[in-house]
Amino acid sequence: RLVDTGLPLRAEFARGIASSAPSDGRFRLLVMGGSQGARDLNRAIVETLTRLQRLPDSPPLRVVHLTGSRHEEDVRALYAEAHLDPARVDVEIVGFEHDMARRYAEADLCISRAGASSCFELALVGLPAIFVPLPGLARDHQSRNAESLAERGAGVVVAQATLDPDALAATLAALAASPDRRAAMRDAFLALARPDAAERVADLLQDVAPASDAKVSVPSA
Repeated sequence: RLVDTGLPLRAEFARGIASSAPSDGRFRLLVMGGSQGARDLNRAIVETLTRLQRLPDSPPLRVVHLTGSRHEEDVRALYAEAHLDPARVDVEIVGFEHDMARRYAEADLCISRAGASSCFELALVGLPAIFVPLPGLARDHQSRNAESLAERGAGVVVAQATLDPDALAATLAALAASPDRRAAMRDAFLALARPDAAERVADLLQDVAPASDAKVSVPSA
């Protein structure tokens, strides 16, 4: 018997995202390649931002780039070589982030792999996303995750095999210029969220546990 409970997450993820209009006028982009980082995705992002700053209709960006600890220095070198204009693209490079709830809350859009944890977290906070699934995994499950979300209007999927910096730059610029589309993506994501996942799991355990006086409870966070 299969039961869709959702993935239990820490309570702080339920803060939700900030308003779609950043106070400093910059569009806020969060980039994350998974807990171990993603070399190919990291390189593609730097190339994309280089092209994006040349588009006349692209907004100034505030980018938080989570590289993965192993790739932090390599990505710093890539940005140094790119010579981005800080007036157009302000980048903060982070090897590893402990407070992901804050990073989600401070973003308008995310570029992400499509692992289960990331998808559930993004749904819970309602953060619109461009998914670049990691290829070569069992049953290509990240592509299936991303495509399922895109079919429901919660994200956009870009295959790594066809990842083109110019096309990704155009997609980013279009989403940045369309708060209505991002709001619709956010609503679609929130509709898929399972904020009560921990309670669902606890209830199921209680149902299947041997008859006794023992109780299963979920501690408040």
